[in-house]
Amino acid sequence: MANDYLVHKWRLWFRIFDVNHTGQFSQDDETGDEERFVHLNNLSPERKKEVIAASKQMMEEHYFRGKPGPLTEQAFVDMNNDEFKADKNKFKERMQKLFSTDFGIMDFSGEGSITQDVFINAFQAAGHDNVELLTKFFNAYGPKDQKVSIQVFVDSWVHFTTCEDSSNPDIVKQYLEAGV
Repeated sequence: MANDYLVHKWRLWFRIFDVNHTGQFSQDDETGDEERFVHLNNLSPERKKEVIAASKQMMEEHYFRGKPGPLTEQAFVDMNNDEFKADKNKFKERMQKLFSTDFGIMDFSGEGSITQDVFINAFQAAGHDNVELLTKFFNAYGPKDQKVSIQVFVDSWVHFTTCEDSSNPDIVKQYLEAGV
């Protein structure tokens, strides 16, 4: 069983998706987010299809885990907790794969990095519009030339979703609690 600290972080994570504050998110909610994301990034029609298809596959595999949804906050926490209890290392590997896929989808340049604009657009597509806070969140990663390595993002989100030690600094937790 995950400790209360980690469960709290999973609840923060869920709230990224539940921007309508309904206590759940669905495949339809995610489809809307994907459409907004590709629109905000002005992708070509072909690239839009690729990004939407990759996003759908990632969401089905890693968030909905093959279930049709909608997914409630408690169901989301329970799914994570069940997998975490069963095998912490396997859970961490799953998170590594999830976030490598997620941030890899956003690597439009193919350089292994994400720009500030794409980072902000990803959150705005999901209904998070506090650009000032999103900019601070991005800058907390120490960008070079307005870019951050995908691996830096992946490492921070894997830490966020798997670390039970509240004495370790957690940039993702910090900014989600701040209102991202």
